[in-house]
Amino acid sequence: DKKLLVASENAVSEPLGNFQEGFQEGLNRKALRVFVLEHEGRWYMAAERLEIRNELVRDIAMISVVPALLGTMLVMILMGWTLSRGFLPLQQLAAAITQRRVDDFTLLSMHKVPQEVQPLVDNLNALLLQMQASLEREKRFSADAAHELKTPLAALKLHIANMQTAALDQDMDALQRIAKSVDDIQRIVEQLLLLSRLGPRQLSQ
Repeated sequence: DKKLLVASENAVSEPLGNFQEGFQEGLNRKALRVFVLEHEGRWYMAAERLEIRNELVRDIAMISVVPALLGTMLVMILMGWTLSRGFLPLQQLAAAITQRRVDDFTLLSMHKVPQEVQPLVDNLNALLLQMQASLEREKRFSADAAHELKTPLAALKLHIANMQTAALDQDMDALQRIAKSVDDIQRIVEQLLLLSRLGPRQLSQ
């Protein structure tokens, strides 16, 4: 009949909350959190002060959240250290390629290279060999072409000089234009010879 039968020493004599099952605020004391239960015609009410409840919530949060945060920070530090150690060979490889001279076609060292990076180093070494062979072919072609052209050009200049001594005045202008064209071609040939003697590093300057 909603009369107080039993209470703890620190409880009040009036009902702590409404006669409705479940959690609710205190009826006359708002600083309480009340749980109400009805069983076999009797009502049971248990209350807790909100300040104690909030303190417990803070303690539980500190116990659960702080270790999680510390664990997360530790994991991130370990991951950063692991990644930096893992990428160190790649950084060393990139530095070796960046500092390399233009005319340096020596193969990259496979020392301390992880197994996952070895295909990359193999492909780079193959590319270096191909570039070196291509450059050598170009130099040989330029040198051979220039040498092959020098002899006929010299003979052509000699023939033009002989023709100029015996030519008529009306033919001199045409012969001079031919001689100028031959001189231009000879200058290009000399430049090709010079180009074939220079290395990639000298060309880049």
